[in-house]
Amino acid sequence: MVVALVVVNYLNKKHIRYNPSDLQKSTQKILEKQAGKPITKANFLIELKRTYRCSHKEANYLLGKAREHGFVTLVDGEVRPRA
Repeated sequence: MVVALVVVNYLNKKHIRYNPSDLQKSTQKILEKQAGKPITKANFLIELKRTYRCSHKEANYLLGKAREHGFVTLVDGEVRPRA
């Protein structure tokens, strides 16, 4: 019984669930805190981890999805809003 719960929990948490519109709002909010200045990737991931209460791996996944949807770009280790 316990093994089944562990397996189900593992499979369920393989990737964090997100809503693209919520991800867009979260990324905009994080970037607005910087007042137009670029934010380092490490600091952006820390803010994503705080916002979504997730692990570093899941925050990297969310950053990738934000880039895939065109919400942000990653240039020279800095996260910037998509122009």
